[in-house]
Amino acid sequence: MITIIFFILVSGIATYFIYKAYTLAGELSDQEEYINELEDYSQYMYNQIEASYNQLKRIDSRGSFESDDETGTVFEQLKQVVTNLKKEFNAEKEKS
Repeated sequence: MITIIFFILVSGIATYFIYKAYTLAGELSDQEEYINELEDYSQYMYNQIEASYNQLKRIDSRGSFESDDETGTVFEQLKQVVTNLKKEFNAEKEKS
């Protein structure tokens, strides 16, 4: 009689821990997917910022925007924002 109660108790505890491990594994998997989505989004943002920066450099290849007072100020501020964003998002995906 005591062995049956002990067996039921151990089985219940084992079932509980198996259930918790299963749910934890599912949550971990979901978090890993979320992290991968964030990495992909970060890479996308970096590519967009880099493309914008290259477009800015191409537009002002002759320096005509920088030489104008009003346009040059706005252009330099825009260029600074893109440069700062480029530094912030400069996290190219590691080659795995």
